[in-house]
Amino acid sequence: MPESDPKRLLARRLFDAVISQVPLVGGPYAALLSVTHPSQLEQLQTAWQSNITEAVNQMESIVSQLLPSITISNEASAIALWISKTSKLGREDPVAFSDLCGALPHFTKLSLEDACGELEYDGLATLSAAIGHKIVRVRPTHLLFEVFDPAVFEDANPRLDAARIARFILTKDDTVGAEEIMKHFGWSVRRYNPAMGIVSSMIDEGRKSAEIHPTIDCRFVMPNSRERAALRHFSNEVLGSVS
Repeated sequence: MPESDPKRLLARRLFDAVISQVPLVGGPYAALLSVTHPSQLEQLQTAWQSNITEAVNQMESIVSQLLPSITISNEASAIALWISKTSKLGREDPVAFSDLCGALPHFTKLSLEDACGELEYDGLATLSAAIGHKIVRVRPTHLLFEVFDPAVFEDANPRLDAARIARFILTKDDTVGAEEIMKHFGWSVRRYNPAMGIVSSMIDEGRKSAEIHPTIDCRFVMPNSRERAALRHFSNEVLGSVS
């Protein structure tokens, strides 16, 4: 298995989300719900949220209780965590299946194929095949980085970052570019790309860059009024409404 248990890292992020002041559904860890059984999570939350201090003191015990609520398999979470860790740009660049086999030799080829299929089913990746090969490439979606980056990087969370970008865009009445955003927040391309992937998904083709750039996922956006409303709703949901 990997150096760190991927599902345990996710469980810790779920714990952080439940005790945070930001609502779980709209907050920075909402993407985790895509790989979690919501009803089990709600039952666990209700059982101990009345005494947060005690819960914090028993964090590891509660993390163990949260683990069964995470529906994604060990194999799939290990693949996703490895992609998040090794991605230099944090965008939807394909990963060769052969590289996954080499990086995770403790899993069989069949178990890795099934795990990749699970990632596709959960919307965390898309797969490409070829004659004689079930899977040739695994292309992560921005949701994969949204779920797993918080388990890899202590100082970055794509959903929270996306909300900050959205709010920054709303202060502008013209085209907003990648370089301007990264300079404003002091972010690297690796941190920018996953967050901008979330933001750009709210903006239709024709009002965002379609060019293929060596490192930047989306070089500029120019949202219309409807899209600005979507960005405002999203940023308020995650960051709280601006008074």
